[in-house]
Amino acid sequence: MILRPLALIGFSFTLTFLALSLFEDSALVISVSAAACLIICFFAKRLKGRWTAEIFLLCVICACLWFSLHDSFVYKTAVSYAGSNTQVTARIISLPERSEKGWFYTLKSSEIGGEKAEYKISFFSKELLDAEPYDEISFRAELYSIDASETQSYYKPKGIYLQSFWHSKSVITKAADRPIGYYLLKAKEYAVKRLGTVMGGKEADLAAAMLTGDKSGLSDETVAAFARAGLSHAMAVSGLHMSIIVMGLYKLLMLFCRRIRWLPGIVCTLVSFVYAGVAGFSMSAVRSCLMITVMLLGSAFFRRSDSLNSLGLAALIITLVNPLAVLDWSFMLSFSATLGIILCSKHINLISCRVSERIKLRALRYLVRTVVATALISLAATVFCLPVTLFFIGGVSLVFLPANLLTLYAVPLALVSAISALPSWGVLSELAAELCSAVCGFILKITHWLACFEFAYISTDYTLVKLSFTAVAAVIALERFVLKDNSKFLRSAVLTVSFAVVVNIVLMIFLNG
Repeated sequence: MILRPLALIGFSFTLTFLALSLFEDSALVISVSAAACLIICFFAKRLKGRWTAEIFLLCVICACLWFSLHDSFVYKTAVSYAGSNTQVTARIISLPERSEKGWFYTLKSSEIGGEKAEYKISFFSKELLDAEPYDEISFRAELYSIDASETQSYYKPKGIYLQSFWHSKSVITKAADRPIGYYLLKAKEYAVKRLGTVMGGKEADLAAAMLTGDKSGLSDETVAAFARAGLSHAMAVSGLHMSIIVMGLYKLLMLFCRRIRWLPGIVCTLVSFVYAGVAGFSMSAVRSCLMITVMLLGSAFFRRSDSLNSLGLAALIITLVNPLAVLDWSFMLSFSATLGIILCSKHINLISCRVSERIKLRALRYLVRTVVATALISLAATVFCLPVTLFFIGGVSLVFLPANLLTLYAVPLALVSAISALPSWGVLSELAAELCSAVCGFILKITHWLACFEFAYISTDYTLVKLSFTAVAAVIALERFVLKDNSKFLRSAVLTVSFAVVVNIVLMIFLNG
C-alpha cells in the first residue's frame, strides 16, 4: 500500500515535466527508458509488496505522452502563427504592466488571420491604452514567438507563447459583458490605488506588493535588496499570505459557526480562490490556494488532510494544465520551500519544544519557541530551495535568517493593517494606514540595511560550486536511500557534508571577492 499516492503521482509528473522542459526532444528517450525499467520491475521481486517503482515509472511514461501532446497541439500550433502579418482580434485579460519604455498587456486572442485561435499574446504599447480589462482590441501586426532564454521562464509558464507590438491602426471596442475575471482585476487595481492614496511613497508600493503581488511600483533597487536579504517571498502571495488572511478568517468564523462546522470551510475556500484571482493566479498563490482548499474541505467534512498529498495534488493540477509551468522560478521555489517545511516539520516542532522547555520563565517560553521554530522553518525552506537558487537563479542570500527573524511579526502585521486600510472607515482606516506605513517602513529599513553587507548575497554561477553542491547532495542521498546500515555511515556522512558546505561557502566568498 502506498501511503501518499497523490504525492508520488504529483512529484513524478512534476520532475518528468522539468526534465523534458530542460532537455528538449528527450521525451522519446525518457519514455522508452521508463518503459524498459517498468518491464524489469514487473519481473523483479517486489519490495514489501509495494508498487512504488511501478507507479512512478508509469507516471513518467504518461507525463512524456502528455508533454508531447501539449507540445504538438498547443505550443507548436501557437508558434506556427509567428511571423505572419495578419489581423488579430483579442481581449485584454490583464491590467497594464509598466516598464521603462511603455506598457505591457496580456491578450487572449479569439481570431488570428480570420481563423478561430485562442492563445495568449504578450502585447506591448508605448502609450497607455484607453481600455479596460476584457475590452476587445483588433489590430494587424507581426506576431513573434518567445524564444529568448531570459524571457521564456517568465512567459511560457503563464501559457504565453506569442508576442506583438502596438500598431497605429489598433481598434478598441468596449466589452458588452464583464466576466468574473474583470472584477478580480478591478479589485486588485482598487487595492493598489487605495493604498497609494492613504499611505503613499515606498511604503504603499511595498504594501501593495505584499498584499496583491503587484511589484510594478517598486524600484529595481528595492527588488534587488529584497533578493539579497532573502525576503523576496514576502512580496509574492504564497502560503504565508494565504494562511494569515484565509485561516485567520476561518478561525474567526468558527467562533460563530460551531454548530455548522462545514460553513466556514466552504466560505474560506471561496475566499482563497478569490484572493488567488486578485493575485493574478500566480504559481505560489495557486499552490497555496489548492493546499488550503484540500485542508478546509477536509475539515468541513470531518476528514484529515495530508500535507504531502495536498502538495502533490497541487503540483499535479498546475502541471497538467500547463506542463511548462515547471520553468517558472516562483513555482520551483514555492514547491521546494513548502516541501522542505513539510518534511522537517516534526523535527522543527521537536527542537523548538526542547529548547523552550529549558526556559524557566513561562512568559518567555512561547516567544523562544516561536523564534526557534521560525529560524528552523527559514533554514529548511532555504536548504530545499538551494537546487533552484544554484542552478537557475545563480545566487544565495547569507543573511536570510536574521532577515526573517527581524520581520517575524512585521509581515503579518503589515498584511492585516493593509487589509484594514482598504475600506473607507474614517478614523479606523487612517489608523490602519499609519500602522501599515510604519511597519512597511521598518521592513524596508531592515531589508536595505542587511542588503548593504558585502557578502549578504553571493553568486553561485560557477561550475565548480555547482558540482561541489551536487556532490554534497549525492552523499546525502547515498546515506539516506542506498546504504542498508545507516548507523555506521551516519557520522562520516555528516562530517563530509558539513566540511563540504563550509568549503563551498568559503569558495563562493573567495570567487565573489
